[in-house]
Amino acid sequence: MKIQIRETDEEIQFRILEREGLDDETLQAMFYALKDEVWSKGYPKSALMFPQDLAQMEANYNAYIESELHQERRTLADLDAALDWLCVEFERRGVRWWLVGSGALYARGLAVKPHDIDVMLEKSDIEKISEMVAPYIVEPFHHVTGWVVKGFGVVNYRYRIDFAFEPEDWVDGQGPVDFGPYARARVEPVTWRGHEILVPPIELQIAPNQARGRSERVALISEYLGKR
Repeated sequence: MKIQIRETDEEIQFRILEREGLDDETLQAMFYALKDEVWSKGYPKSALMFPQDLAQMEANYNAYIESELHQERRTLADLDAALDWLCVEFERRGVRWWLVGSGALYARGLAVKPHDIDVMLEKSDIEKISEMVAPYIVEPFHHVTGWVVKGFGVVNYRYRIDFAFEPEDWVDGQGPVDFGPYARARVEPVTWRGHEILVPPIELQIAPNQARGRSERVALISEYLGKR
């Protein structure tokens, strides 16, 4: 798969130049859509959270996409390196953050291998992290409306890292989720390799994993709760 990133008057556009046998369903799952016989997706230029180097982003994305399509190539050593990078850089820059999803379970010591690392931050800290993430961006850091968070960007530092900024208040409407305002107000510290990492209450991870049929993960969470 090969991607071209170009700037139009209105957006930053990702265009697929080579798809290497990837089916339409896979491309749609990656949020690409077919328009004028080209698979593409775009990000409004007006929504960018800070200036970003598109040539660097294109090189990063094309290097990263192999690991995204062949996730077995990501190792636990890569995961640990990415988490350590986050811990060291955020501490150095005075950034308050918290892990959610399977990354939070991994930081607690559960035997899971996350698809990616999900990080929650405050939008007010974007200036603190822009220099940190700039060399590794694969999808633009941009403000979001009408979604579950107010900002989003993706980095590839040995592992895919999703940066999400400030959950919307309504995401807890059907009950608290592990990345929502309820969880943000109740994060708790765990120690991972000498670093303190904030994570949401683990009980909030039971329902979503049950809904996705992850019985083994639910069992690991139940075992963890039983040992507390």
